[in-house]
Amino acid sequence: MEFKHFVQLIAIGLQARIPMHMTGFPGVGKTEFTKSLEAGFARAGLKCKVFILVGSIREPQDFGGFPVSTPDGVRLLPMAWARDARHLAEDGYMVIMFLDELTTVPPTTQAAMLRLLTENVCGELTLPNYEPGKGGVVYLCASNAVEWAAGGQEIQPPMANRLWHGEFPMDHETWCEMMVSDFPAPTDLPVLPPDYLHTHHYRQRAMIAAYVKAAGRDAWMAPPDDPARRSGPWPSGRTWYLASRLLAAIEAVAPDHRLLQGAALVGLVGDQALPFLEYRETLNLPDPEDILKDPRGFVLPERVDRAYAVCYNDAWLATHTVEENATLLIHEVSHLLRDHEARKKAAGIKDHRRWNTAGDCEINDDLHDEGLPLPGDPPLPGTYGLQSGKSAEVYYNQLPTPRAAGHESIRRGQQTSQDCGSGAHGERRFWELPADDGRDTGVPGVDRLKAELVRRDVARRIDEMSPYSGDVSLAWRRWARATLAPKVDYMATIRYAVRRALRDSTLGRYDRTYRRPHRRQACYGEFIMASFYQPRPRPGFLIDTSSSMDDSQLARAVTELGGLTRQLGYGAEVVVACCDAAVHTVKKVFSATQVELYGGGGTDIGVGIRAFIERTSDPIDLLVIVSDCRTPWPEKAPPFPVITIRVGDGRPPDWGTRGTNKVITIEEPGATRPI
Repeated sequence: MEFKHFVQLIAIGLQARIPMHMTGFPGVGKTEFTKSLEAGFARAGLKCKVFILVGSIREPQDFGGFPVSTPDGVRLLPMAWARDARHLAEDGYMVIMFLDELTTVPPTTQAAMLRLLTENVCGELTLPNYEPGKGGVVYLCASNAVEWAAGGQEIQPPMANRLWHGEFPMDHETWCEMMVSDFPAPTDLPVLPPDYLHTHHYRQRAMIAAYVKAAGRDAWMAPPDDPARRSGPWPSGRTWYLASRLLAAIEAVAPDHRLLQGAALVGLVGDQALPFLEYRETLNLPDPEDILKDPRGFVLPERVDRAYAVCYNDAWLATHTVEENATLLIHEVSHLLRDHEARKKAAGIKDHRRWNTAGDCEINDDLHDEGLPLPGDPPLPGTYGLQSGKSAEVYYNQLPTPRAAGHESIRRGQQTSQDCGSGAHGERRFWELPADDGRDTGVPGVDRLKAELVRRDVARRIDEMSPYSGDVSLAWRRWARATLAPKVDYMATIRYAVRRALRDSTLGRYDRTYRRPHRRQACYGEFIMASFYQPRPRPGFLIDTSSSMDDSQLARAVTELGGLTRQLGYGAEVVVACCDAAVHTVKKVFSATQVELYGGGGTDIGVGIRAFIERTSDPIDLLVIVSDCRTPWPEKAPPFPVITIRVGDGRPPDWGTRGTNKVITIEEPGATRPI
């Protein structure tokens, strides 16, 4: 999503009273952007004020109210920011409460925030809900990725399911433009009319209800199986209702704006956004009332489902057979289905000619295996001495650079690149149709949302074909499975499992200390109050260094250790042990660079587990094991939680998933899976 569309969606969502949550790396400008909304809404004619509340320095009383004993009982007094926000809202201001650093907020403080987001109440003070033209309080949240947050905490599902989630789309080019122009306030922010719900809400609710009824219960309520994804968007009755409000608001100020509609749905209902939009496309029928008003003059609306533009040469087509032309068409469409343009951008590739050749190799080896006639002398992996069945990214790194090849192919007289157009590499060519940039000569193309719908529909049809029919090659069936399979971030799963296990291991282990003053000491006067502290958890890390672990798997183990130490924060120590048939070293480390790997013999990971069980000084609260699992396991589970990171094809322990234990399997790149 472009930055300007993100700004529009945030502005619309806030006015629709949808709590908006943006994520991004530290220092990309989330706070400055929020501050600029004051001037942006002022230009649009709305009085606006932003309050910044940093979650990492807040306590539950800051949102739930400070308890004070009075003759009439205990009162929950609101904080000064809540009183100021109410006064401004009553004066007609749109007050944006910016809840920053959401992933550093402890669960107890998140629970107090929950009442603020749900009921708009702080202590005993009720804050006015925002209404267009009348003012009120709205909520904008921000957070860094959990692995980049100090003492990061996942957003709890009850709160996450009340938020719209989106990534802050700042890139270096947008930043440079804003840097030169002194980071101006956004212009042309949309303003909702007061009757937007009355005019558009019922239609959106009816459309969503029809889809959920047709799709079934999984479309209505589908919490992710992966716990790490529960802190993001997923479908529930609440998020579908929020989606109906947000779609109604978008329809009021930007009718039929597919990009805003798609981003709004993805940020609320997650994976159900695309099926819903596809369902709505098939129901895009004219309003019967419009036809009855003027049956003769009614014209059916144009559908925005035109195919991708394919340029061709009449003379070239006339000199080739129908089969060759059909194969060439499949080749060009494959560039679009395999999303080569976006993959090039994601990989940061600059040499579009070599990328085009790499994409051709990825496609042509499959066409060649199917026996389809490839006209001319097209690029094939074997011609460059490369192995078939690899991805375009792999071929790109293995193909010779123009300088190394002397700007000539290593093949006999053939150039190393064939230009398949912007659909293959993103570089617009002179023979292509003009871009839809707002000018009269522009030609609308297929937007990203529609392209993804087409891609998933093709994958679904391929997947539904019988694997025994022989009509679909193995390569295309692999592509379909990969396209339809949900993408699970195993690193996020590991982070969630480790944080959860460490939190549970130290839950309730609070104590008092006089080493630092109580946060509310000013309220107690002469009485010196003790503050609370929680001991740091101590995890253990057991690395399988037997001969069955190859270099890539050992590198994976060190990577996971580095992520664990960064996650625990400065000063946290991890007890690390290397083990093959014996325990070689046990030491405390503060970063992955302090690890030295010893071993290379047989395998008995049980020896390492016993070493941690029998450890008397500084016992651990959690054990993380990285192994290919080609080892005998102890019959009984250890007395502490164990997370087994399986990097091979061995069998995990029988007790690996009992209780708080967990097994996480990481597939190596290039590993084959049964089809």
